[in-house]
Amino acid sequence: MGMPDMPKTFCKAPFRSCVISTDGALLPCCEYMSNKSKDPMRRLDHQDHSTFEEWWEKGLEPLRQRMLKGEVDPGCDFCISKEKNPGLGHHRKVMNARIRDDYEKIKKDYNAGKLDRPSIVELRIGNYCNLKCIMCGPYASSSLDAEYKMNKNKFDSLGIHSSAVNGDWYKHDHNKATVLDVVANAREINFGGGEPFISPWIIEILQAIDSKTPLQFNTNMTKINHKVIGALEKFDSVYIMASIDGVGQHNNYLRHGSDWSVVEDNFKVLQSMPNVRLHIGYILQHSSVYTLQNVVEYANTNSIKIWMSEVYDDSGYLGINSVLPEEVEQAKSQLDCCNHEQRKTVQGWLDSYHFDAKLHKKYKQYVQTLDLIRGTDFVKTFNPSWA
Repeated sequence: MGMPDMPKTFCKAPFRSCVISTDGALLPCCEYMSNKSKDPMRRLDHQDHSTFEEWWEKGLEPLRQRMLKGEVDPGCDFCISKEKNPGLGHHRKVMNARIRDDYEKIKKDYNAGKLDRPSIVELRIGNYCNLKCIMCGPYASSSLDAEYKMNKNKFDSLGIHSSAVNGDWYKHDHNKATVLDVVANAREINFGGGEPFISPWIIEILQAIDSKTPLQFNTNMTKINHKVIGALEKFDSVYIMASIDGVGQHNNYLRHGSDWSVVEDNFKVLQSMPNVRLHIGYILQHSSVYTLQNVVEYANTNSIKIWMSEVYDDSGYLGINSVLPEEVEQAKSQLDCCNHEQRKTVQGWLDSYHFDAKLHKKYKQYVQTLDLIRGTDFVKTFNPSWA
């Protein structure tokens, strides 16, 4: 990575990777905030085949040019801001390490007008999901979208609105052809969601991918069935990032609709497969002050590495600043359960804390609304000090 004239914030992603998001949006990476950028959004739609080619060849040009000049696009601000905490998974650095071509080759190819298809691809085929996770939204969960529509007034009063759009792009054959073409040219493929293992295309897409192509899945671990396992067995390398934010009843509350006993059984199934590497993806958020110790102990007991990231939350109340000071102190006292790497990450997160009473009030309103709709009980599940 250390080329002398490479801009400090340079990222290879806009030159070598792409994301096809739940609503058909075309993005250079999964951290990119298209709503913050001035560049127009492009989406796969019901009309024609040319959308992807036009975006890849022309739509990304302004971003690529800014990247080469060392300018930070507003869509990249969130990703860059996370680099203040050295322990978090920094997507720009990860992408720069994953993409083989160095800065000089990327720059040379770009100046010569040479533009190969993306080598790293992330697919989110619709927002199909069986769970209603507390930190998620309708854009990534069809179950949440249905819940929001049934309880519109309650969610509107919290400032939460359904953001699911263009929900049927994947039903059109020309878009399926585009997806199959993109994965055929990829060197690595990451499946996100929604929940990728219930996507209607998942088996067909896996059958179309070469067995030597490394795959990654972000999954809630509730839908690992025989059909899925059969489709995964042919691949040389499968990396599973299990989305886990709590153990037992904590999991069942935070990822509503999940059953921890099913999750545990699926951990055992995947750990028994010789071609699978299994990690836990843990999101640092308000509820982490109650769940951290149990998740870390579960991971360490079962020899599973944890990959930590921080919740992305426009509202602010899902993050650490809505937590009461005494609960942050309690969390600090539990850091002994963490190894050195985990401790450094969590400590950096805790050190960013600035209590906001308004956000704390909004968080309470949010979980109380969910409890009213779902028949759950946040206080009974987590025993917060404000109970």
